[in-house]
Amino acid sequence: MLKKITIVLTIAFCSAAVHAEPPTVANAQRMQFPDPLEDMRPLAVEAIKNGEAHGVLAGDTAKFIQNKMGATAPLHVNVTRLFKYNQPGCARLNAQFLQDNVKLPGESDARKQEVNLQFNYCLDGRPPQTEGKEYAKGNPFLQRPIAK
Repeated sequence: MLKKITIVLTIAFCSAAVHAEPPTVANAQRMQFPDPLEDMRPLAVEAIKNGEAHGVLAGDTAKFIQNKMGATAPLHVNVTRLFKYNQPGCARLNAQFLQDNVKLPGESDARKQEVNLQFNYCLDGRPPQTEGKEYAKGNPFLQRPIAK
């Protein structure tokens, strides 16, 4: 189930064209983006420019995850820049999705859930042209095109 959600997050983000302190839901609540966001692009751009960004995701991806997890709490997102690439405006980012009150299948109690996803992104919305390919080596999911 967690793998399916990670894949959904990856597809949703791509199709929409180092921590100073441990990340928590409380950290995400110090949002740079006070209004809920429909997609992650503004968070990715802010993280590339300033090192980090925080917000709440409220679009179709958030609704999908909330429905799958049976959660009613907001989906907080912390995006941090892990490092910059040589190509201007491009970086390796980590998106941390945090949600309280998640009841996973087969579990009786709801709890806080965290999913981290790393990806390469540029300010123009595309991945870097020449760098970051090393992450695809040995990963069959990244070596084949996503089915349409």
